[in-house]
Amino acid sequence: MSGFSQFIANLFSPLAYLSNFVSQAIAGIGNHAPTWETALTAAFIVSAVVVGIAASLWAAAAHTRFTFHRREMRSELARSRAVLLLRDAIIEGGGDAIVVMGVDMSVPLTFGGGSSMLQDCLSGQDAAGLAAALDRLLEAGVAFDLTARIASGGHARVRGYPIGRRAVLYLRRAEGVSANADPRAALDRLPQPIWLRSAADQRLTWVNRAFLAVAGLKTVDEAVAGDLALDKSERDLAQTVREFGGPAEARRYAFAGDKRRAFTFMLDTLPDGAIIGTALDVTDTAQAEAKLRLQADANAEVLDRLDIGVAMFGEDRRLRHFNRAYVRLWDLPEAWLASRPHAGEIFDKMRELRKLPEQRDFAGWKLDRLSLFETNAKADEEYWHLPNGQSLRVSAQPDLLGGVSFLYEDVSDQLRLESSYTNLIRVQRATLDTLEDGMAVFGTDGRLKLHNSAFAALWKFSSTELSGEPHLKTLASLSLQRFEQDNTWNIISSAVSSAEPESYSKWGNIERSDGKTLSLALTRLPDGATLVSFIDETSFTRLDELLNTRAA
Repeated sequence: MSGFSQFIANLFSPLAYLSNFVSQAIAGIGNHAPTWETALTAAFIVSAVVVGIAASLWAAAAHTRFTFHRREMRSELARSRAVLLLRDAIIEGGGDAIVVMGVDMSVPLTFGGGSSMLQDCLSGQDAAGLAAALDRLLEAGVAFDLTARIASGGHARVRGYPIGRRAVLYLRRAEGVSANADPRAALDRLPQPIWLRSAADQRLTWVNRAFLAVAGLKTVDEAVAGDLALDKSERDLAQTVREFGGPAEARRYAFAGDKRRAFTFMLDTLPDGAIIGTALDVTDTAQAEAKLRLQADANAEVLDRLDIGVAMFGEDRRLRHFNRAYVRLWDLPEAWLASRPHAGEIFDKMRELRKLPEQRDFAGWKLDRLSLFETNAKADEEYWHLPNGQSLRVSAQPDLLGGVSFLYEDVSDQLRLESSYTNLIRVQRATLDTLEDGMAVFGTDGRLKLHNSAFAALWKFSSTELSGEPHLKTLASLSLQRFEQDNTWNIISSAVSSAEPESYSKWGNIERSDGKTLSLALTRLPDGATLVSFIDETSFTRLDELLNTRAA
């Protein structure tokens, strides 16, 4: 197992115990046994961790795919450049002017002044014979090789060959130029290994210097005498090209010096039947592909450990990868999923099995989900409530290559807990509102979590001021605007942040600037929050003062 795979395995192995650990840690802050509140908090934390890991893995997979495709594009670009260099070198080394003609071409392609030289030949005394040979070449593909007199004087050798659906003419002035110039000098300058095999028996007839360097030889005669091949299967590939035509391409491995390198062999036939071959070094690409396969296997192993169903679709909208949780969640045939069905086919299958939310317009609903494959689509998240009672959080994330990854998380228990928590809060609020004493609960962060109507009326706070869990400093500032400075909120702030809450269990009476006498009590709750209660004892205080006055 690679270092990255071991790291991921070690990260997920304690995941089953993480929720219990977090719950006990939270409960330990308040020195009490775990409660449903701590379990809920732990569940939220674990869910966030799992979703974060899944998103990170998805991002890593998307980045790896993007890097691989970029390397492939670079390899293809290098190959195209090599082909262009080969073409230009052949044209330059041959010394011929070239004209490419075709019945479907409105304007011929010319190289090296071929168009002007052809016009000179067609204006000379041999124009009729040359025109007839051109007609036969274009209509029936009959090759020719003739010498034509040029109108301006001199002679030119004109050779015509059918190549594909094109007619290619090679023109060369006969004065002072050898008609048998060999383009091998140009091929010998190229950095890629190049070799020629005979048309009769596919024996090696020539190699360039790059071939000799890879093979570890010094002369062409050594390579030809031994009928050398960079790889044994190259001869079989040459035989295939001879029997069925070219071009042909295959990846082979050969030793260049003392190192094993990966080459892409490309073979094709020449007009005389000989076979030309070249080898492009693609070692870096092969290594990247191997690493990508290992990374993909590691990612697949990690994804299979997740409880979240993951399905990845390519730009062709077909399923490219899925994990075990996805199979368990939807109970679809794994063999059918392995056949890479279309996303639309999967939606249809799930609807047939009643595993999708009921839709009045299913066709429109499906088109909305398939629109995520468009290039300008953005990430989307929604909740699916299935007929079997399950609730799923469905996250869809388009990638840079046109594919989409779907994450399906079962949040049924979470929603039930949230509903229970919400109902409990409502019950608590209703219970507090029945009390005449002002009650407020401040969390460990100093924010107001719960309060009753008596608290709001006692301190003249509006519903707007108490909404959104205001901080006790905000409430203290609002109180200062309505009443003179006193120590009430300083006492509350000290109690909320105190490490020894038992010293604040009972505070005593406080005289407020408006003449009210308030009895302040502070209680630390099991979850670390602080319950603050205010009892208006103004009437009792005044009655006590009156009785004391009369007694005196």
